[in-house]
Amino acid sequence: MGPIAADPGTKVLREHPEMKLLTDEWVPEYISWWDSYYLSPVNPHTQKYTTDLVKKFIGDWGFDGLKLDGQHMNLCEPDHNEHSGLEYPAEAQERMPEIFKAIYDTARSLKEYAVVQFCPCGCAINFFHTPYMNQAVASDPTSSAQIRMKRKAYAAINPKMAYYADHVELSDGADDFATQLGIGGVLGSKFTWPKNNPNVKVNYLDNDEVVDYLLTPEKEVYFKKWVGLYNEYMLSTGDYLNLYDLGFDVPEGHAIAKDGKMYYAFYAEEWQGEPIELRGLEAEKSYKVTEYTTDEKKSYTIEGSNPYISPSFKLNYLIEVEAL
Repeated sequence: MGPIAADPGTKVLREHPEMKLLTDEWVPEYISWWDSYYLSPVNPHTQKYTTDLVKKFIGDWGFDGLKLDGQHMNLCEPDHNEHSGLEYPAEAQERMPEIFKAIYDTARSLKEYAVVQFCPCGCAINFFHTPYMNQAVASDPTSSAQIRMKRKAYAAINPKMAYYADHVELSDGADDFATQLGIGGVLGSKFTWPKNNPNVKVNYLDNDEVVDYLLTPEKEVYFKKWVGLYNEYMLSTGDYLNLYDLGFDVPEGHAIAKDGKMYYAFYAEEWQGEPIELRGLEAEKSYKVTEYTTDEKKSYTIEGSNPYISPSFKLNYLIEVEAL
């Protein structure tokens, strides 16, 4: 769903031209990427039209959630449309979160479990919109590091908010499920089956190769492993803890508490056995450490009074830590 936007010449603008946001030159504000016009976000006609759509999608058609999409959702220009009923043009910007509150409240009133995802398309989100969403998204990341960085930022804003790590094809190598899982993200993919769309060729890889979205038998085995791990551990429902700093701690570390256990994820190009501190453990307890993403699920014990491990790994190291 692309709220507060409508293509020029479409039915809604023909029937309700008063919904258009007008700039100080009295022309519609244009959204270049979407080739659309802004709808005035606080105009009562816009609000009714938008909430009626939500009722149709979730109430009538039975969808369980919405993806709100578009960088234009972050902020509009001041609105000079006299039909908006504003005291001054900049009121449209100040009250812009109201349209997203209306969407969120309507969706959740129809289904209390409805997902409302807000994707600002590669941009940093408008902080004032975050109360009116329950799933953040990596929103068109260009690397695994960016996926992890955005997770940490959203966790700082709202630790309980679900985080969709976007489709894995946007991660390093187009297959970095370890980044998605280890940070407590919701896994995703844009795989195609039984064949790729021949008209869509999008380059997301650093080496200028085109991503192959086709779900091959080999890729299916790999996907089943990581989706299986996600379903088994459900780290996306755990508590993300701010125990490691992205700017100063090496290797990069993330920690999640869930069901009395701790889950740590460390990331580096290569790590050769130097000590890593497992923060957040109790000094008087002993702990079992399990490499839960490896086939052999290797385990060992450490003491909370000396919470250090010395693994060697490439790219990632994900572990479950349970008190004995």
